[in-house]
Amino acid sequence: MLKAVVFLYVFHIVYTGVFTGVMIRAILLKINYIRGLYVMNKLVKEIEQLKKEKNAVILAHYYVNDEVQEIADYIGDSYYLAKVAREVDAKTIVFCGVSFMGESAKILNPNKTVLMPDMSADCPMAHMAQVEKIEEMRENYDDLAVVCYINSTAELKCHSDVCVTSSNAVKIVKSLPNKNIFFIPDENLGRHVAKQIPEKNIILNKGFCHVHVSMTADNLKAIKEKYPKALVLAHPECKQEVLDLADYIGSTSGIINYATESDNEEFIICTESGVGYELRTKNPNKKFYFAGTKHFCPNMKLNTVEKVCHVLKTGKNEGGENEIWITTSVVEASLDIDFDYLFTELQDLNSLFQRMGRCNRKGKKPIDETNCFVYTKIDSNLISNGSRGFIDRTMYNLSKEAISEVDGVISES
Repeated sequence: MLKAVVFLYVFHIVYTGVFTGVMIRAILLKINYIRGLYVMNKLVKEIEQLKKEKNAVILAHYYVNDEVQEIADYIGDSYYLAKVAREVDAKTIVFCGVSFMGESAKILNPNKTVLMPDMSADCPMAHMAQVEKIEEMRENYDDLAVVCYINSTAELKCHSDVCVTSSNAVKIVKSLPNKNIFFIPDENLGRHVAKQIPEKNIILNKGFCHVHVSMTADNLKAIKEKYPKALVLAHPECKQEVLDLADYIGSTSGIINYATESDNEEFIICTESGVGYELRTKNPNKKFYFAGTKHFCPNMKLNTVEKVCHVLKTGKNEGGENEIWITTSVVEASLDIDFDYLFTELQDLNSLFQRMGRCNRKGKKPIDETNCFVYTKIDSNLISNGSRGFIDRTMYNLSKEAISEVDGVISES
């Protein structure tokens, strides 16, 4: 009897202690949650005030953190954000993405301030092609067009003939007069294009997106077995074995639009998981499952609300200056271009991007001289932090006089 009483007493003490401990932890978690909401709300209010003071706009790629997309003025893929950067009236652009996006925004907007919340946010694939290889290919093929995916550094773009997006790559490559195409930097997108245009000799480059190549056919089959009614939506940066199993292949925006317009209620998404924010926002009653075990980009996730606030306030972050600049070696010869025509009549940003490039290259003319948009003479030693490909912070004065000093620039004909 005594043992039973002792047991019950000890059990009561232990149970009460454990219960009390759990309650205390729950209360502390709740306090931290409320504190976090308070801090976040304070940051958001400060950002809104800073935007007014600095005449700034926040652009966010689909792959950044949910909370960053929530505070953004515009959310989209590389194509959409490049267009928005050109059209907005704001003097300052805060670009929540990776470095090549900031480069493109600055080249399209030389007189605007372009800030990156974290300058170390970079896309490894954007560097996965070499200028030496491009020149070697030009020596080997007389009839060669170098087609560059927009997800690339400014240096690679300036050594290319045409710049494309994942949504218009097939259309643009098919329209080129060239038989031989060197597609850089992404091998998988190049293969996807080649499969649809067998009449072209498309030479692939060994570049890849580490997020998309982490997705495999076996992984996709396992998810499909678990969710048999789900449609598979894949980005063309995925491997061919994944694309072969897809119900739809398209850009990030294309995937969002397809899921939104579809009557289906379940989808397996083969791209970076950050797109889930927009998918859930537009389709609250639909379910989305992500393929692969590494479906997030750590570089995109470097963009945080705290860093957005800090860079708006100071123009800097822990790593130093966060403003994108263009060098004297990267020149926009577009002072006479009718951009309203390019964006409204042609309805295709490639009409601008395909003129980025080799207009001044040793007697060679661009594929289309009309309304030519030029990157001119980037020197590798002028690229600061060359391994990351950031544009040298030497602001170029885009005056008529400065433009006239650049050799070989072709203006509107």
